[in-house]
Amino acid sequence: MELSVRSGPTGDWKRWPMTTEPGLDGFRFVLFALDAPTDYFVEASGVRSAPFHLDVADIPYVKRVDLEYRFPAYTGLPPQAVADTGDVAALRGTEVVVHVTPTMKVTGGRLQVEGEDPRPMTVADDGTLVATFPIQKDGFYRVAFPGRDGRMAAGSPDYTIDVLADQPPTVTFLKPGRDAKVTSIEEVFTEMRAEDDYGVGRAELVYSVNGGPEKSVVLHQGHGRKSVSAGHTFFLEELSLEPGDFISYFGRAADESAAHQTTTTDIYFMEVRPFAKEYKQAEERGARGAPGGDSGGALSYQQRQIIAATFKIVRDRRAADKQAAEDLATLALVQGRLHDQVQTLVQRMANRGVVEPGSGFAKTADSLRAAQVEMASARGQLQAKKAKEALTPEQGALKHLQRAEAAFREVQVSFGSEGEGGGNSAMNAEELADLFELELDKLKNQYETVQRGQQQQADDQVDAALERLRELAQRQEQEAERMRRQSGGPPNMGGGGGGSQRQLAEQTEELARRLERLAREKSNPAMQETARRLQDAANAMRRSSTGGQGTGEADAKAALDRLRDARKRLENERTGRLDRDVQQALRTAEEMRQAQEKIAGEAEQEMGARAGGAGGNAENGRLERLLERKDTLGSQVGELESQLDRMARDARATNKDAARRLQEAADGIRDRKLKDKIRYSKGVLKAGAAEQARQLEAEIGSDIGNLQKKLGEAAGAASASGEDKRMAALERMRGLVRSLESVEQRLRERGADSGRQNGREQGQQSGSQSGRAAAEGREGSSDGSAQSASGFSGGRPGPAPRADEARQLQRELRERAREAEALGRELGEGRLGERGAAAGLSSTLRDMRRFEDPRVYGEPRGLAQLVASVVQGLKSAEFAMRREVEGPDREKLFLSGTQDLPPGWQALVEEYYRSLSRKPAAGSPSSK
Repeated sequence: MELSVRSGPTGDWKRWPMTTEPGLDGFRFVLFALDAPTDYFVEASGVRSAPFHLDVADIPYVKRVDLEYRFPAYTGLPPQAVADTGDVAALRGTEVVVHVTPTMKVTGGRLQVEGEDPRPMTVADDGTLVATFPIQKDGFYRVAFPGRDGRMAAGSPDYTIDVLADQPPTVTFLKPGRDAKVTSIEEVFTEMRAEDDYGVGRAELVYSVNGGPEKSVVLHQGHGRKSVSAGHTFFLEELSLEPGDFISYFGRAADESAAHQTTTTDIYFMEVRPFAKEYKQAEERGARGAPGGDSGGALSYQQRQIIAATFKIVRDRRAADKQAAEDLATLALVQGRLHDQVQTLVQRMANRGVVEPGSGFAKTADSLRAAQVEMASARGQLQAKKAKEALTPEQGALKHLQRAEAAFREVQVSFGSEGEGGGNSAMNAEELADLFELELDKLKNQYETVQRGQQQQADDQVDAALERLRELAQRQEQEAERMRRQSGGPPNMGGGGGGSQRQLAEQTEELARRLERLAREKSNPAMQETARRLQDAANAMRRSSTGGQGTGEADAKAALDRLRDARKRLENERTGRLDRDVQQALRTAEEMRQAQEKIAGEAEQEMGARAGGAGGNAENGRLERLLERKDTLGSQVGELESQLDRMARDARATNKDAARRLQEAADGIRDRKLKDKIRYSKGVLKAGAAEQARQLEAEIGSDIGNLQKKLGEAAGAASASGEDKRMAALERMRGLVRSLESVEQRLRERGADSGRQNGREQGQQSGSQSGRAAAEGREGSSDGSAQSASGFSGGRPGPAPRADEARQLQRELRERAREAEALGRELGEGRLGERGAAAGLSSTLRDMRRFEDPRVYGEPRGLAQLVASVVQGLKSAEFAMRREVEGPDREKLFLSGTQDLPPGWQALVEEYYRSLSRKPAAGSPSSK
């Protein structure tokens, strides 16, 4: 069968064979590119059909699409026009105004968003069509125009709608940023920083004492501030705490979106310890244990880890609900195991018969029994998948464990002086104390082994993420280059033509989610920020995929810059890993040294007892405990040897000097046969060869000392270079400026609040004392308007802070002054080389010393002016320091027309324009 076609009344007839398709009846042929009236007929086996006629008419189609984004009010962003595009990428809640230029004049049109009713388009005077729709979800939209018969027909391809993620705020504790041991009379300063792309709506510190009711301290509540830094001081003397008590605290921040997205930090602890003399005596007795301190804290340390893990599950449950059940089951097992270990300790104490009423061991045993009850309750709640309910008994168990450990320290101190009791009772008590320590050491070593395995797994995940990030950056670089080459080509008419950018965005978002999950698990704020940068890069890729004239290329370049920044951050994370691991090895070696000193002392006692004819060794178990300590020490040596070999291999590519010294340390363990000596010394002790035992113990101690020396050399080689230290000092200066800028902003807001309050009072002719008190009590209520440097912008100064507010503010400013003094000393001594920055900082330090004067806080205007002056002085010092650190290359000129800026200068440019916006222009009405 053939089809005969003629274009136009005088054209030639052309014959085309028709084909069949499987599953379809008859024959078919498709006519393409009809641009004139066409006649056709069909012929088969000499039989011809009647002729048919096709009329061709022009139909309207989209020639160009321009968009205008009207962002949600909370973002504070002005409307943004994107020319010659079609695809949409913006935040949820953004109103998109679509301007369509058709290929011919039309009487109307419709805009069809996937899953929604059609929206009519209004015809403007210039012939373009306009419609508006809100972005709610990912999808597509198209445009339809009426045909000659009045029916709507597709007039455009499908354009993509991408909803960009509005990331929740980030919140971290800058100080202390870790668990801490404190005395009951200390003043503990904490500093929290919250940041959001569009504004932090609220920031608060939440704390409780001994797991009691939570109390909240609002550090910020207002509008228009993308970064908030605020301090809070705990005046512990006012809380009536005793050794073993604790304060748990965490930070929380919400953004200004309608959803009020909230982020919560990890939970941290302040444990109240005895005063210095008692604490030092307990440690000098040979206590070792949980990371960062005394061995008596091994039980409480594990309980704190359980609380922290449960807190994370409660916090992250919505984000990781599938994993929560498995994690809760694991925590229930861990809590149950710790409960059983405490039960074993209590039974051994009772079996020794030294738990006499009123004694230190009685207090320890009573607290351990109380902890058992709380742990059993916590385990039940965890097994029932009630994570939030488990936190209360978990913290109750922590309180009792810490009190048990505090009572045990008292026992240690008493043995260090005249002893508790006398005769066999004192001997049994001391042996029980040794047994208690030995059990805690075992718990600690088991936990540290698991922790090292988890850390190695996390390091491997970071390495894999870094390789993936390098691949994504390379592909994005190629994509940006492709867009640059095409930037001079014809306008975008494809619609949905940014598929490669969207694919890269999806892969980047997946990597961001992996890093964000790892950051939560490891409580790593730096990695959290890296994940945030990756999400920013993905958003830029999606904007680039819309192909807007003049914006697609710039967004592709912005995405590439963010990928490179994220890659650099991950590389720094890996570089810092060596220093972290070497420091951990040093701590392990120091623990080994302390353990060997204790072993040598006990071995001497054992040999002395045998020489004196004492025959109670089997009964009192001293030799058995001594051999157990040697087994533990031998295991530590073997594990450290393996770690050093691995660290040396990993460091060869980045730090050959440190790798060589680490390998020498590992080889030293093997060459000196340290593990064999420890194992052999056990037989010598059993045989009672006193002189040989003394010689072996001395050699083991000397070998461990040599190992520490080698590790010290490796630590020096692994520590930050001079350049890294200068960059770290610059970061400290930047952080100091940001913290004081936040104080300046709070004072400005207080002045603005006061001005508004005073205006209302004058308009109402009301001097209500309660109104003034209400205005005085508010914190952080700001409309985000620009203010003068002093913060009072022609209005009256704010009220003097209340007594508690003034005390908190004074403590915060004194902390800033100490930070600046320490930085100034480093600069002035030339250890960092920034002599010019030190000279510029000296006058500012003199101003900061005025923060010590209580009278300053009674003069709001003077305080605001002083803080503003300090901020400007620190900015000048930071600029001088930046020039000295980053060198003259940063001073090079950039050609007009390029959007490229040197890395790190974008923030300076933005700050420059913000500064201009706060100052009236010369000749303007406000300046006259």
